Amino acid sequence: MTMQGFDVCVIGGGPSGCITALSLAIRGVHVCVIEKYVPSDARSFESLTDGIWPVLDAIGIRESFLKAALLNFSPKIVLWENAAEPDVNFFNNDVSMIVDRSRFNEFFLKSLQDFGVAVFRPAIVTRTKYSTLGWEVDLSVYGKSSRISSRFVVDACGKSGFLPQKKTRNSPRTIALCGTLQNSDSSPMTYVEAFPQAWCWGSSLPNKGLTVMMFSDSDTFNLSSKREIEEKWRSALSQSKFFSKFSSCPLSQNLILRNATAYCVADPLQDSYIKVGDASFSLDPLSSSGVEKAMHTGLTASAVIRTILNKPARLDLCKKFYCDYQSETIAMHIFWATSSYAKVKRFDESPFWKSRSVSHIRAIAPRQNDIEFGKVCDIKNDTFFQFSKNTKFEKRPCIIDSMVCENTVLVHPNLARPIAFVSGVDVDRLFPRFTDRINAIGLLRYWAENFPSVNGVRTAAWLLTNQVMEVS
Repeated sequence: MTMQGFDVCVIGGGPSGCITALSLAIRGVHVCVIEKYVPSDARSFESLTDGIWPVLDAIGIRESFLKAALLNFSPKIVLWENAAEPDVNFFNNDVSMIVDRSRFNEFFLKSLQDFGVAVFRPAIVTRTKYSTLGWEVDLSVYGKSSRISSRFVVDACGKSGFLPQKKTRNSPRTIALCGTLQNSDSSPMTYVEAFPQAWCWGSSLPNKGLTVMMFSDSDTFNLSSKREIEEKWRSALSQSKFFSKFSSCPLSQNLILRNATAYCVADPLQDSYIKVGDASFSLDPLSSSGVEKAMHTGLTASAVIRTILNKPARLDLCKKFYCDYQSETIAMHIFWATSSYAKVKRFDESPFWKSRSVSHIRAIAPRQNDIEFGKVCDIKNDTFFQFSKNTKFEKRPCIIDSMVCENTVLVHPNLARPIAFVSGVDVDRLFPRFTDRINAIGLLRYWAENFPSVNGVRTAAWLLTNQVMEVS
């Protein structure tokens, strides 16, 4: 049996696993990826959000992604708050980005090889062993056995996970009933519609089909036969405004029933492994941001892994950072999801909508904290500033230069998250220490002389607008 050694072994070649591996590889970490699936003709289409672009930019593959022409764009119509008029503001845009997940995944796997990452595929993990020396992972690739040793393992195996761990449910039990209808209408369009006991997403496909996902309570289709499930699904579609004209179209393949319940694992980072993507947590599908968040976890996890490999003494700091990151992401998304479900007042008495209008865990309302949102204030030379009583400077874990470290951060209830940098400058250096108050002209001159990149007036406006500082 052959043996190959790596710093990190990523098990799972979906977006989260590939982003983790790519981010590590471009920073010199010797990494491999194990993926069990081979390319398939099966098609599964999903919606993406603009949140994918910062991740692709961080790795430097946006241009190649665009050249691959993976995205289809279609106008979007949403019937949500009422059944009469489309809700143009619900998703903050009126165009959907639709991607074929099979081609999407293949792009990332090819990118791995372009960056020199070892990809074992199709591979089945037959045995794992962990000791103080690290991990041993036995594989079967096309029936040939091989062994991998690695210092660290990344579980990127989706909802099933590779390393078993108890999950906590963060939403009512939800199923997604997915089907592709044959349809001759070639006009691109994406539909989102609220039903009495469900909501539905559908999008036209390049091959003149329509992919449809209906999200409902798990017990709606419980103990039903395949025929009964399809009948219930078509019946719900036939009573809708958007989907009724498609309800009798033939299916390209059998309906697929998937678990769409939101959940998380309690401790996604351990001494020798980390969970990313759906292996760590999943979100309510309403926002269509599952893929984006999975990619973000991979990017964040890569910084955590590099830190543990190079600075083992920071393990506890990394655990706090990664767990806090997961908790904050989930809490903010739950606030958005429950608020969005609560807008469907016409189904107030429906168990489906009522149960989803209440947070199942602590929710956090997102707040704007970018300095570009600060209003330009009339700051006079003799104006004096002081920090408000709710403003604090604390030591918190954060990412600096792709490593987790403890750094001084600015904390305030009006900020969505602690701020470590403003315009690329460490807050510890940006704000000279003072006990009472500071003259505005002195502060602006200090910034101008020491940090030319900082727009002093706009930064001051941001501080005042968010009540981090106040005029005294």
